Amino acid sequence: MLEVSEATPATIGAELRATVAADPAARSSTTIRRIGQLDVQLVRRGDLWTLYLADLVPIPHTTRDQWATAVSAPSVEWSQTPDGCSAWCEWTERAG
Repeated sequence: MLEVSEATPATIGAELRATVAADPAARSSTTIRRIGQLDVQLVRRGDLWTLYLADLVPIPHTTRDQWATAVSAPSVEWSQTPDGCSAWCEWTERAG
């Protein structure tokens, strides 16, 4: 288990990615973590990867980009709900 001082977006993102990528033959995989009030979910459906972020307050672009980098997403375009409290991005990546 990670100590609080070690639980950075980079370490959590690497953990999320490792979990989702663990079985490339699986048709889909998902994992979620809550960091404070922020929910971070990484989903893989075939070659389509989606990163979802949800919070009680609007999520700044810097936070979005930090998590995209943490899960090794390429340069992505973000979608969001009208209030900005949920945001997601998608990219295609070959499994394995």
